[in-house]
Amino acid sequence: MVELQGNRTFPVALTPIMLPWLCILYDDESGLYYLQSRYYDPETGRFLNADVYCDTGNSVLSTNMFAYCENNAVVYNDLFGYIITNPYIDIGIRGAQTHYKVNNKLNNKNYINNSRYKFNKCIINQSWNPKVRKIKMGLYTGDYNGCGWIAIYNALRLLRCYTIQPKNIMAYLERYGQLLYCTFGVSPWSIANYMSYIGYSVYMETSPKSINTKFKKYRVCILMYLHNKGAHYITITYKNGYYYAYNVFGDSTNFHKWKNVDNELLGRSFKYLYCIYIR
Repeated sequence: MVELQGNRTFPVALTPIMLPWLCILYDDESGLYYLQSRYYDPETGRFLNADVYCDTGNSVLSTNMFAYCENNAVVYNDLFGYIITNPYIDIGIRGAQTHYKVNNKLNNKNYINNSRYKFNKCIINQSWNPKVRKIKMGLYTGDYNGCGWIAIYNALRLLRCYTIQPKNIMAYLERYGQLLYCTFGVSPWSIANYMSYIGYSVYMETSPKSINTKFKKYRVCILMYLHNKGAHYITITYKNGYYYAYNVFGDSTNFHKWKNVDNELLGRSFKYLYCIYIR
């Protein structure tokens, strides 16, 4: 549940269970455990409802909608109930402490730097925006790896959420969604998790063949597509018969206004990887 001020709240019957690798709340009235998106019955050892994602694309086990952390909660965690993460980033237990020392120091330094820059409108072009070129996520500035946090920020602006600044988004993504210190940007699941965590209804589709029809049911979508130089995130909204897209191409100086998204992107031989629908 989310208050009008945007603060996430829980029923009074839910009591935090302090386990370092899980985020669990215990429901005193029902005797169930709440794991951020599903209820777990300890007597039957089963979840009462299925995962909201049919497949997160991690492995064969990720297609089991009633599993938790791919049946390996010792190695993985699921902080917000939608996608597993490996806190050790495949560097092993021995390197975990060093990783966190380096990562936390870098995150704190970036947050201080990023707090100097505020935005009051959608970001049209990550390459040409002078503020984006000074903001850092991980080891790089926004003109290199910023399309993920820019897509979230633009989505929030289009959803008329004006209080969250890029510094807050990047602090979350550096902690829960970064790929090799953000060298390869952020994962689509971390974007979906973030939007869900702050109170929006989210649906993520893998390799959609078309987004024209389905998209009209939602207020905003964040699309990850593959082009000849790599992957890229953009934000799209639909209004009065047109699709408005933000931070699309490197040479754009304004948002794009399209009649047909598929014709514009698939017509350039781009490939849809993930689409995150938000309302």
